[in-house]
Amino acid sequence: MLKDKMKKGLVLINLFLIVVATFGNGVVAFAAGNSVVINEVAWAGSADSASDEWIELYNNSAQTVDLTGWKIKDDGVANFTFPTSSVAPYAYFLLEDSEHTVSDVQSDLIYNMSLANSGDSLQLLDASGNIVDT
Repeated sequence: MLKDKMKKGLVLINLFLIVVATFGNGVVAFAAGNSVVINEVAWAGSADSASDEWIELYNNSAQTVDLTGWKIKDDGVANFTFPTSSVAPYAYFLLEDSEHTVSDVQSDLIYNMSLANSGDSLQLLDASGNIVDT
């Protein structure tokens, strides 16, 4: 019961932030800071190959986000820097370590890094080096 009330409260807070970000007074920068998140990570590969790793990002905002110069740090070491690229509003952005990943979805970018199968930590940083998501 308490858990359901907490979920409803979080939904209301998120809706409030969206309304404030949409209609003004300075909260846009705060909302934009959390607009792109690490949505899903396949660190251990697939049944086809252990090297079929991928990272999926999601843009929670109504704005296209320029990812140029953003970084994915693996355990604090900058392993991947985004070339010129962007993610559309309310859209997914798929990074794969190779095009051989068993998926019917075309990747947006190919990266060259191998993810650990345990004890790993990823950070998504914007072009200014600010942590966007962990």
